[in-house]
Amino acid sequence: EIIKKLEETITAAPNILKIGVAYSNTSELQSVCLGRKEGKIYEENLTQDNYAKNLVNLALKNNSGWTELELNEAIKNYTSVFYMPAYAYGGKKTVGTIYVEVSLTWLSGKIDSLKLEKKDFGIVLSKTGNILYHPLNNLIYGQTNIFKLLGPLKAAKKNFEKQLSIIRKAVNGESGEGYTVARTGEPFWYIYRPVKQGNWAMLINFTKNTVPLNEK
Repeated sequence: EIIKKLEETITAAPNILKIGVAYSNTSELQSVCLGRKEGKIYEENLTQDNYAKNLVNLALKNNSGWTELELNEAIKNYTSVFYMPAYAYGGKKTVGTIYVEVSLTWLSGKIDSLKLEKKDFGIVLSKTGNILYHPLNNLIYGQTNIFKLLGPLKAAKKNFEKQLSIIRKAVNGESGEGYTVARTGEPFWYIYRPVKQGNWAMLINFTKNTVPLNEK
């Protein structure tokens, strides 16, 4: 019955890479897990694997939450695992965890659906500034940090302090919008908002002609 429920869930959600249940049976860890690889769903044995053990420990300690983002080389994108406690009969004692590993490929679809113009674009940043989504895929694959990209702006004195301030506010969970000048000298409008599901930040730039507002 558990396998059937897990299979129904992973089949309906293409961004799920793994879904499973792990729990302690006396002194031994038991695990039921389904994974996805190259479009096919398979059963995976994680009973003696640290992957399942670590998730059980996180559920016991933190109740529920997301793991730190990791770059998955196979899919060329970041993944994170959401875990929550599995309770013993009666609902009082945590004996394990239910978990789902999700890829961030859905971010591309969400931002692409905004249908931004050619010079307009959106990016998504982790709390530490790592680029989770960017129109230039190599910045994602290279695990690029936005603060390192700003370095050349400081040397060239091209609006460095203002752009640094915008990025810092964004990754700290603040919201804002305004008008500034890119390193190319082109003026643009910007907006940034927190993505609460993952404690990330989303920033969108619009060129001056896209949003014909009063610059003052």
